[in-house]
Amino acid sequence: MHCRVLHCTELDYRNTFGEHRYVEGADLFICGNYIYNRYTDCKDSNYYLSADKINDVLCLPTERIPEVTPILACQDRVLRVLQVCRGIF
Repeated sequence: MHCRVLHCTELDYRNTFGEHRYVEGADLFICGNYIYNRYTDCKDSNYYLSADKINDVLCLPTERIPEVTPILACQDRVLRVLQVCRGIF
């Protein structure tokens, strides 16, 4: 498996976003309290405004699903599965 290192000198997420981060290849997934952002090759490529506070973010394995699918674990005990900038469930 070939992995690329995501290096964004212009993207300073440490002070801007919360502590919830996930990296998959060239994609960086970052969540604040209610906002999810996806960066692909250091460019903003996706976002989602959650109805409840986001506790964590992870992605489904890409071995079985061709597209990266982020999942948000929220304070209201709901797992929000995202696809192309909108909630599926």
